[in-house]
Amino acid sequence: MTIATGAVFTLSLLIPQLDLKNRSSQLKNNYISLQQLSFDLQLCHCEKSITEVNYDYLTLLREVENHSKIDLYYFIVYESGGNCTRKITVKEWIHLISYQSLRTSILTLLYLLPIYLLILYAAI
Repeated sequence: MTIATGAVFTLSLLIPQLDLKNRSSQLKNNYISLQQLSFDLQLCHCEKSITEVNYDYLTLLREVENHSKIDLYYFIVYESGGNCTRKITVKEWIHLISYQSLRTSILTLLYLLPIYLLILYAAI
């Protein structure tokens, strides 16, 4: 029980330090800007404008921590509110659902493992 209490206390100190709400907001704004940049790229007709779009793209990548493709899929499906012109493919959707299922399963296992071990130890 002491170990479980220590783990909960540690998590309660660690999670607020992650600043997840602010990071999520930054990612959302960055993806919206990337979507606008994608639209601008479709309107490019000369090498100079493509170079400018590339510069803007690199600037946007530097603004926020590294993204993964899963972040983009998650944003399009759950956060864009239908305002995103890019749609995900069936393959991308399956990838997203598989990732979420695996992540949820692992987190559930990690949270329940100490309780299971405690019950197992008490039974012995």
